[in-house]
Amino acid sequence: MNTLRGRTAAVTGAASGLGRAMALAFADEGMHLALADVDEKGLALTKEEIERKGVKASSTRVDVSRASDVDAFAASLKELHVVCNNAGVSPVGPLWENTTADWQWALGVNLWGVIHGVRAFVPRLVAQGEGHVVNTASVAGLISPPGMGEYQIYYAFSELWFDTPQDLWVAIGSDDQSQVWIEDHLIWKSSNAHKDWNAVEGFRKVHFKQGRNRVLVRLENGHGQGGFSFIVNLDPAFGPDPAK
Repeated sequence: MNTLRGRTAAVTGAASGLGRAMALAFADEGMHLALADVDEKGLALTKEEIERKGVKASSTRVDVSRASDVDAFAASLKELHVVCNNAGVSPVGPLWENTTADWQWALGVNLWGVIHGVRAFVPRLVAQGEGHVVNTASVAGLISPPGMGEYQIYYAFSELWFDTPQDLWVAIGSDDQSQVWIEDHLIWKSSNAHKDWNAVEGFRKVHFKQGRNRVLVRLENGHGQGGFSFIVNLDPAFGPDPAK
């Protein structure tokens, strides 16, 4: 999809912050907007700003932690080309003081909100043969400020897709104990805690199968910055010299 003007983007968490900024940026490109948030007052302000740019905008109260809300939002859109699963919340306070309701709120929005969005929107984009999905992540996946334990649970999950099997070099780096799995295979384990971050600490060649390859990362201690990187070089001729 190379043309944005006249297309439609759906943005969750659009009442403020990054969601509002993305919606306004899309409007500047001539896209129409479908806005979603639980903050109806903020949502109305975003909608007004967008309409002043001369494009169409709709707003819907959506609690992304509820599958039924996300499904209804998706079903209400006649056209759709870009989906931004952006809604997020950030509980603050020591882990031992956070209630079960705090945890349910954080995971419901930050984790299940993305799951519901992918499930509700992606089949439609695949069926129509074009479209893009943007799942917003947070810098808290890389750093660990105090009082935000619920927000920065120290796991990361991603998927890589290859049309053919590939043997590629990857560079893994962290400043704490870390583990990396691809599918069910542990490809990297660092036992050194509280060390200087090195982007090529786990430099190695990895086999990726044809189709989906699930990547799971775990940072075990999460001290200080909690820095981590996982870099895949897509050039089969690369390596083994990290300096290359």
